[in-house]
Amino acid sequence: MGRTYSRTEYHIVFGTARRTPSVSREVRAALYRFMAEVVISRGGRVHGIGGTDDHVHLDVEIPVAQKVSDMVAAIKATSSGWMRRRAGIPTFRWQRGYAAFSVSPSFRGRLLTYID
Repeated sequence: MGRTYSRTEYHIVFGTARRTPSVSREVRAALYRFMAEVVISRGGRVHGIGGTDDHVHLDVEIPVAQKVSDMVAAIKATSSGWMRRRAGIPTFRWQRGYAAFSVSPSFRGRLLTYID
């Protein structure tokens, strides 16, 4: 029996609740590292994470057996807790929704430039 290969890469975008400018430059690098750890711990792969003070972009591969919504929920739940504890913003929340777009490997370079 042969092996199965599947790779699903997504550009995921979500913002802070009410687009409040809460993600300061001082915490971004540490927040992005934390988000990357969440993705990796769930079997995913991170190509890039970036954003501004009110939203974040992720270029990630998600295991086929995992729903995009489950990965995003895990990233948002754990990182909002991180922001409350580590960034000292007790009321921090992400917006309810998100956007997820499939990414062609041939487009990754341009996407990473945009995210950066």
